[in-house]
Amino acid sequence: MSVLVPIDPTVPSRSAVQLAALVARNLGRDVLLLHVSAEPASLDNLARLHELGRNIRDSGVPVRLRSVQGEVVERILEVAEARSCPWILMGTRLAEGPEAGPSVARQVLARARQPVAAVAGGQALLVENRLPIGVVGQTSPAICRMAEELARARGSSWAILEASDAAGPLGAMGGDRALQLGAVITRPDQLWGPGPGLNPRWRAFLQRPDACSVLVVSEGAAPVAVR
Repeated sequence: MSVLVPIDPTVPSRSAVQLAALVARNLGRDVLLLHVSAEPASLDNLARLHELGRNIRDSGVPVRLRSVQGEVVERILEVAEARSCPWILMGTRLAEGPEAGPSVARQVLARARQPVAAVAGGQALLVENRLPIGVVGQTSPAICRMAEELARARGSSWAILEASDAAGPLGAMGGDRALQLGAVITRPDQLWGPGPGLNPRWRAFLQRPDACSVLVVSEGAAPVAVR
């Protein structure tokens, strides 16, 4: 069983790849980097896939590379099922709305039967500081596992923040305290809510140049509709 990392050339992947390496190391698994496209992969995309794979291999974690053709979300889900992947880890874009449509990551979060963690925004690398991890909103077993894995790998701690609504990390912690975190973990319904776009408060946080990374984690096994 491999930790699956779908790679999209249009989405920043470095933090997702770093996260996959530490999760795979803690689980004693390898990492499968997956590139999916409607057409055969370009040489540039294959080169990027190999570069990311080399970075993981250099960290001491076995890595496999795979490039397939087809509809992106469907092929990601098919590979995750076929390989019995314990986690799907990926980057996500923020340009989402009626015109852009839901991102690939949001669709995978909603439909996968495995736990999924999507890394959104944040310039700070997930594994290069010892700042605490904050969990915003209701927890789930997958969120707690991810918080524990990340905190242990970084030698830090994690805590559930007092927030029962979708106020976002700044609202949950009373202003700029959110900027003192190494990462924030939350559920998809906190980040996106019931509508087609991002919660405005989360969008404002993610667009800050000093914001930490946000991990959007779903439990899996319960596909939901995405608008």
